[in-house]
Amino acid sequence: GPRSPQGAADFSISDGEYVVCTGEAPGYGWPDGPCVYGIEVRPNQTVQVKFQLGSLEIAITGADEEAWTSIYYEVFTQRHDVIGNPVTDNRVASGRTDNRGLGAEWLTQGLYAVLIDLRGYNWGSLTEAEGEANVEVKPGEVTRLTIKVGRLEIGLSGSDGRPETNVYLELYT
Repeated sequence: GPRSPQGAADFSISDGEYVVCTGEAPGYGWPDGPCVYGIEVRPNQTVQVKFQLGSLEIAITGADEEAWTSIYYEVFTQRHDVIGNPVTDNRVASGRTDNRGLGAEWLTQGLYAVLIDLRGYNWGSLTEAEGEANVEVKPGEVTRLTIKVGRLEIGLSGSDGRPETNVYLELYT
C-alpha cells in the first residue's frame, strides 16, 4: 500500500486476524521471513508491525585525510570455507563512493564482506580477495567501515645530492 515519507503504511481496516508481508529485502532477507502472521486488530486499537533495515556506510580517505570519491565497492553475504574462514557468497549491493567519500547501502541484519580493489596489500581480513569480512549490520543502526590508506613517497638523489629525474621505479608487494 501507499507509504508516508517515514516509510509507514497506514490502513484503516475492520477487526480480525491479519498477515503482513513485505517484498524481498537486500542482504540475507528478513530473519523471520517476509511475513508476520497472527496480527490481531481490534476496534479503537492501533497495531504496529515493523520491518527494519540497517545501513552500511563505506568511507575511504587518503593519507592526506581527503575523501576518495568514485571508488567502486561491492557488498556480499558471507559463508564459510571448509576450515571455517569467511568467504563471499552472493553480491547484494555495489556502488561508488560519492563526493564525500561515502558509499551507503540499506541491508538486513547480518555479517557482510566488503570488497574494494585498492593498490597494495590486502587492506582487510578477507582471505580470498581484497576486502573486509564480518562487517556487522544491525537493524535500525548505521555501521561505518572506514578505510584509511597510507602513502609511500620515494625520493632519489645523485651523489651530489641533487634530485634525479626520469628514473624508472617499480613497487612490489
